[in-house]
Parts: sequence; C-alpha cells; structure tokens
Amino acid sequence: MKLLLPTLLLVATSVANAATLSELSQLLWHHRIILVQCDTEDCQRASVEQLQQANDEVRDRHIVWFVSSPDSIESNASINIAAPLQQALTSTELARPQAILIGKDGDIKHASEQLQLDLLFDKIDQMPMRQAEMTLQRI
Repeated sequence: MKLLLPTLLLVATSVANAATLSELSQLLWHHRIILVQCDTEDCQRASVEQLQQANDEVRDRHIVWFVSSPDSIESNASINIAAPLQQALTSTELARPQAILIGKDGDIKHASEQLQLDLLFDKIDQMPMRQAEMTLQRI
C-alpha cells in the first residue's frame, strides 16, 4: 500500500553523519513531519508557498516539511538531506498527489490528497503533546 511507504522512509536509509538528515526517524520526538508528494511542479510550488506563508505557525508546532515531486524536493529542514532519503522522497512509487502528517511519535496522523494546512494545524492542536506544549507556552 502506497500510504505505508512514508512509514518505511522512517527506517529506509542509513545514517551518514549528524549534520545530514539521512532518515526521517532522526526527527522523531522533536518534530512533526508534513510530507507533501506532488505530481506536478505547480502543485509543488503552491504547496511550498503555502507552507512558507505559514512559517510562524509551522515553527510554533515544531514542523519539518518536505514537498516532493518526481524531479525534486524542497524542505524547511535546517540540515542537508542525504541522497538516499532524497531518492526515497522523490520516488515514483509514492502515491501522488498526497499530503501526510506524521506525529512526533512517528505515527501517521492524517493523510489526504491535498495539503490543507488549517486542517493539519487543527489536528496537531488536538494532540496531547501539542496540548502540553501550548500549556507550557502560557506559563
């Protein structure tokens, strides 16, 4: 099933070094992940623009995002993405178009055919870990 492929990406590649993101599991317990798999460059461009415009909300929710097409990948990750992970994220085996939210625990929390940031933010804000984060921010 193509939806399970992002889960496999969590353990699919080998670790190159600490300054390189070589597997999505390196982000677990620190970041939520949004994977957007586009079938066209227009989809990729629009998705990146939408995520960049919501930068404050993305940062506040500890989100690292990856927007891929079969030809390229864009991300807000602050470190280099290793070639094997880039290849996995741009694989033609992935269902496209698709947007996936992965929680800090590594579980897929939501999947849909298009990026709907307001919906994803609402889902994140209902998560127990996010509720705890918001409580700590108020203190």
